[in-house]
Amino acid sequence: MVCGKETGHAEVVLVEFDPNIVSYAQLVELFFGMHEPDYWYAGSQYRSAIFTFGEAQRSVAERAKSDRIAGGEIVKTEITPASTFWMAEDYHQQYMEKRGLGRASACGRLT
Repeated sequence: MVCGKETGHAEVVLVEFDPNIVSYAQLVELFFGMHEPDYWYAGSQYRSAIFTFGEAQRSVAERAKSDRIAGGEIVKTEITPASTFWMAEDYHQQYMEKRGLGRASACGRLT
């Protein structure tokens, strides 16, 4: 149904983190650092999006997006309040690894 592009759903990753170890702002910077500014997947389910939990997260994400736009980057990432998170079917979990394409890993490193 999601691949049919009629549900409005997006394929996403729910990130749980300990703010005593890494800040939300650091995660947002890592997210934007992993995206090519003008790259856009075909299909609404693959759109670039940050789903925020509360005003503080929305403010951080919007500021990071605005800073990039002010710097001349093309930013197509939508920022919207989080709603219900639906776990994908088991065969979608660890998708790359199950297909012998390696483990998905972050392209950056938090310092």
